[in-house]
Amino acid sequence: MNELPGPVEWRRSARARYVSLRIDARIGAVVVTLPPRARRQTGLALLAEHAAWVRESLAALTPAVRFVPGAKLPIGGVDYAIT
Repeated sequence: MNELPGPVEWRRSARARYVSLRIDARIGAVVVTLPPRARRQTGLALLAEHAAWVRESLAALTPAVRFVPGAKLPIGGVDYAIT
């Protein structure tokens, strides 16, 4: 796989038993968590296998709202202006 399906953050965890993928909405990236002895290639293979899901999930993220005067903040389907 030459091209990653989106921004990726790599993490190692002593508690992880398996390679896992999750979407972190705060940073807008997929997080690949590897157990201590897992090879990065294993994570790349999992990313390749789930590339479509990663792309769809990242595309579905709601854009972050900047908290500046005049910005609209959607709450319960109603936009509220920040003053």
